[in-house]
Amino acid sequence: MSSTNDTKTGTKEETKNETTDTKVNDGNAPEEIVNSGAMELSRIAKEDTKRWWQKRNLRSLYLILVPCALGVEWTSGFDSSMMVSP
Repeated sequence: MSSTNDTKTGTKEETKNETTDTKVNDGNAPEEIVNSGAMELSRIAKEDTKRWWQKRNLRSLYLILVPCALGVEWTSGFDSSMMVSP
């Protein structure tokens, strides 16, 4: 709730802020659908017995992400060292 002061009458009027009173979801889906999607995802995760290294697509993803993350760290460190030099 937010409040505003009316300068003419000196009264304080309260207005309801609709964005903070509603629960956050993707903006279009009702809350029941969002909750059922979360429950479905939990069920799928529990049923999955394979480890990440046994899945070819995840191995490929992680092999691509590691050099990219290291590259960002290297360039960030190089930039920082150039700014500190006397």
